[in-house]
Amino acid sequence: MEILSPSDTVDEINEKIDDYISAGVPLVWVIDPHDQTVTVYRPGAVPELVTIRQELTADPQLPDFRVPAAELFE
Repeated sequence: MEILSPSDTVDEINEKIDDYISAGVPLVWVIDPHDQTVTVYRPGAVPELVTIRQELTADPQLPDFRVPAAELFE
């Protein structure tokens, strides 16, 4: 999980995501507190944007994990 800060650059975040995926991490969440979104990255898949109106899951790694994304920003 990465939480964006105002000083992060797009290149820095993309490099971190690539490092995690290359190391075999099956699921990366990038949390954007400003936009209140979570971008979900999985190897070989298109990134998924989750808004505060949606539920965040961790399938298939944590099949029973579910949380309203809005709770991450309270």
